[in-house]
Amino acid sequence: MSLRYLKDGIKSNITAYYNDIKDYIYIENTGNTVVINGQTLTEMKHAQTDARIFGIELDGEYQVLPSTSIRWTGEMLWGKDTTNDTRLPYLPPKNFSLGVTQNISNFWKLNSNNVNLDMKYYHKQKVASQFEQFAQYNTTPFGSADTDSYALFDLGFNSKVKFESKNLDLKLKVSNLFDRAARNYLDTYKGYAMNMGRDISLSLSVPF
Repeated sequence: MSLRYLKDGIKSNITAYYNDIKDYIYIENTGNTVVINGQTLTEMKHAQTDARIFGIELDGEYQVLPSTSIRWTGEMLWGKDTTNDTRLPYLPPKNFSLGVTQNISNFWKLNSNNVNLDMKYYHKQKVASQFEQFAQYNTTPFGSADTDSYALFDLGFNSKVKFESKNLDLKLKVSNLFDRAARNYLDTYKGYAMNMGRDISLSLSVPF
């Protein structure tokens, strides 16, 4: 089910959904280990169960001023293993984002300029059980299967550069602006590595 709102500079959507799944396939930690080429590894296997998944997604944008807009997204997901009466493993955490775009005046050879500031928040989440994949990292001296809440900020600048008869697309972006150390719940490397730190990218492309 989806609802849409469009009025007075506001565009917004909210969607609710429900799925009843037979023989849902997931990866399970068996609690055993296997030795491969002299290395001891945690044993995983594919398993099946019946499941219910329901959630809510939303997104929207509001034109605050002719040169300023804000936007938002959100996602909340719940899942249940109906066969074993437990939470469904390895689902994304609740999250939402908020962003601002500010158009700025042309200068030098740069036109259609805008600056973007985005924040994305991820809620803390624990593994559904000791048999969830990567749950073993909760018992090691490094890494973690459970993750804490955190927020990341990105800052970007977009422009078109006048070059002879063409406008080149210029993009500058700083991801994880404050170099926040965090672990993404769905990251398969979360057991022994953090998320990427501050990252700066610059691109210049020529449209054809």
